[in-house]
Amino acid sequence: MPLIKSVSSPQDFESFDNCATGSFGTLNDACIQLLNNLSDHPHFDDGLGHEIHRTGELRSAAETSHFQVYDYIAKHTNPHQISGMLNNLFSCFSTGALNQNCIICSKAVERNLEAVVKGVINDFWVAESTKQGYLPCNISPETYSAFLPMPDEALSRQLLDNTQVNNRYIISIPVKNKGFGHAVNLINSNNGVVVIDGQFGKTYNLNTHQGRYRFDSNYGTGNTPIPVQIYLTGEAPKALDYIESEQLDDWEIIDPSPTDDVDLVDKNEHLDDWEIIEKSKKRKQI
Repeated sequence: MPLIKSVSSPQDFESFDNCATGSFGTLNDACIQLLNNLSDHPHFDDGLGHEIHRTGELRSAAETSHFQVYDYIAKHTNPHQISGMLNNLFSCFSTGALNQNCIICSKAVERNLEAVVKGVINDFWVAESTKQGYLPCNISPETYSAFLPMPDEALSRQLLDNTQVNNRYIISIPVKNKGFGHAVNLINSNNGVVVIDGQFGKTYNLNTHQGRYRFDSNYGTGNTPIPVQIYLTGEAPKALDYIESEQLDDWEIIDPSPTDDVDLVDKNEHLDDWEIIEKSKKRKQI
């Protein structure tokens, strides 16, 4: 069973072993052999395109903050989303989804993250195709795992327990109470865990109460048991964020509206609800 069609319709999950040919191409000897890594598949880049004019902006973000990198990649991965929804209008009646290219988006995100990790950013990968993608199921157990999520525990917590620090992943997760799955990218680094949804242009910072709430409101177990699939694709980008560096020694971060279950790492949530002040200056009245 060399390929598995793995998202965007309830039919895709009627059987966990359901395999089909698709954007990864036809069956061949390479498909039958176990691959060490998902991206080793000869048709991994099928459905992807390039927007080279974004290369400079990605480089600039990579030199500033990896949280800016994640946000930038998420927002520009799926440039044909609107036209794709129109093209998929008729198939939506059978698949249940207007947006069907989440696997292809996750592959584009992976290629961009790979470039960031290597420090060689000469291109920007995007999802050119708006059709459904496919994931191979002939991946080495060293880089692939799956589990049925427990209904009484948040999916964000279970993902943290099933991934390792300093790694990045493509994962397929159940959409809550929808009966189908969704492919996204997960980065587990020293800065914490971030999920990139390239199809919908979103990032989820699982280090924060707000980020976990947003994520777990959308994804998790429902009436239909759907497995979580985890593909290890490589190392996570190393932390470059200025607020995480030695420059933080002279600064402190104040939460103007503290909530329960919020740790100091909440400063990574795009700093929307945080204020950075210099320790040597008088603390502001909030």
